[in-house]
Amino acid sequence: MNFKFNGTRLAFTSSVLLGKNFEVYIDGNKVNSIELKPQTDDTVISYLSEKLSDGTHSVTVKCTGKANIDSVIVFE
Repeated sequence: MNFKFNGTRLAFTSSVLLGKNFEVYIDGNKVNSIELKPQTDDTVISYLSEKLSDGTHSVTVKCTGKANIDSVIVFE
């Protein structure tokens, strides 16, 4: 999946029942999620970027196994 967004942070939510095996690249660089607190709901924040510079960013998400993204959240 490829897309662009305008903002300072990016997050994804995923169902814990469907997997979250994906890699995220922002502006061409592989970017790991910041460490998240354990979550107990069926839908969780599966990825949260560090704070980015304000502006337009290019994102590529590569599936590495069983994975899903329920929603994309952009922080402005």
